[in-house]
Amino acid sequence: MRLIVTTLFLLLVHTQAMSTDKIKILTAGTFKQVLVELAPEFSAHFKVQVQIENETTGVLVKRIATGESFDAVVLTPGALRDPSVVQNIDLASIQPLGRVGIAVAVKKGQVQPNIVSVDDFFRLLVETKNVAYIDPASGGSSGIYLENLFRKKNLLELVRGKAVLVQGGLVAEKLITGEAVLAIHQKSELLQVPGVTIVGPLPAEVQNYTDYSVALSRGARENKNAQEFLNMLLSNKSIELIKAHGIDQSTWN
Repeated sequence: MRLIVTTLFLLLVHTQAMSTDKIKILTAGTFKQVLVELAPEFSAHFKVQVQIENETTGVLVKRIATGESFDAVVLTPGALRDPSVVQNIDLASIQPLGRVGIAVAVKKGQVQPNIVSVDDFFRLLVETKNVAYIDPASGGSSGIYLENLFRKKNLLELVRGKAVLVQGGLVAEKLITGEAVLAIHQKSELLQVPGVTIVGPLPAEVQNYTDYSVALSRGARENKNAQEFLNMLLSNKSIELIKAHGIDQSTWN
């Protein structure tokens, strides 16, 4: 009898697990931590598993272009309307989330350099032993912008010679490992690494902001769970969390 009860219990648990709904969210690294923190509450309330996968913008565009299945995606507005992915995006669902600027970070406890002026910033680049940033070849927006900026200032060859290029993920981790003494990346992603200090944003004259929006896939237009997750991400309750991760609300409606 005990065996029968145990078997029935295991079958019930298995059935419930099998029947649990699941949604898949693709995101650029900027919004990864926001989604990770929202997911448990969403799962508990709607009984839906949330699978979050993050990559650089370039990699995500390639994945979507090949027809990979997903329910929602957080990307730059331009990427969401890229000709290679529009057939897989519900264009009517696109909503702005915010924008984030590029900042400079050092390992906690290190002397904070002066980057108040443009001259200060470029002097720091020249004098710093090594600097970490996203490899432009990986499709990371901040890395692409930075190398274009270095090129305009005739510093690309110099900086490249001591660059610690990160293919994807958290650039500031290179400060913790000692591979770099300076990290330049989007502020929201620098904040995700414990043990680092944000020195400040790039000087206004050379600052670059990246906008982010969220959209459903065409296949998820009728998916109530995906729509509920999008609604939660756009709700007033999420605004403070998004701001706490270094993301500005200046582009929100």
